[in-house]
Amino acid sequence: MRLLPALLSASVLFVVPALAQDTKPAKPAKEKKICQIETRTGSRLDRGRVCRTAAEWDAIRRDTADKAREMQDRVQSPVAN
Repeated sequence: MRLLPALLSASVLFVVPALAQDTKPAKPAKEKKICQIETRTGSRLDRGRVCRTAAEWDAIRRDTADKAREMQDRVQSPVAN
């Protein structure tokens, strides 16, 4: 009977450190980059490869659409004197 408590305490001493090693914080997953070849303004030959995440490309598209809408609204609205 005295052997059972000794075995249980010994097993706890080996199991607890093993469990503690398994609880390492996971590294955040890197977002996948999407690359596009862009022609630089003012040149037909000067091209460059631009790589960004999907979220960055979406932000650029939204910003471009907003700027285009602003310019169209300015042109369409009458100028006040």
